[in-house]
Amino acid sequence: MRYIQHVSTKTHVYIIMEYIENGSLRTLLRKCGNLPEILVCTYLEQVLRGLQYLHHQGVIHRDIKAANLLVSTDGTIKVTDFGVSTRFDLTRKAVSDIAGTPNWSLLLIDLSFLYIIDILSPVYSGS
Repeated sequence: MRYIQHVSTKTHVYIIMEYIENGSLRTLLRKCGNLPEILVCTYLEQVLRGLQYLHHQGVIHRDIKAANLLVSTDGTIKVTDFGVSTRFDLTRKAVSDIAGTPNWSLLLIDLSFLYIIDILSPVYSGS
């Protein structure tokens, strides 16, 4: 998602991001039901490319689920909610803590490459 600006007050900081018209993938699934397989594949490819980019930047999202994937009107998927994300580098031997939404955490961890794939369960569970 595109950052626009932030506004600080004495007690709060507000971050202003771009508006995504269609809302979350979770909302779309609840409204439309199951999506066509080709659309699921398109969305999944976008999410995986986004995660690949984040991992190359040293970021692990740790809470990928349909509620944290926003769908723009042109069908672009935007990853949001980096509240439990973390940074890593290849010199670390392992990810020392687990975070995310417990009901949707399907983690397949290959520690030799530090790839985290946690996208499959929310896509197939419809959340």
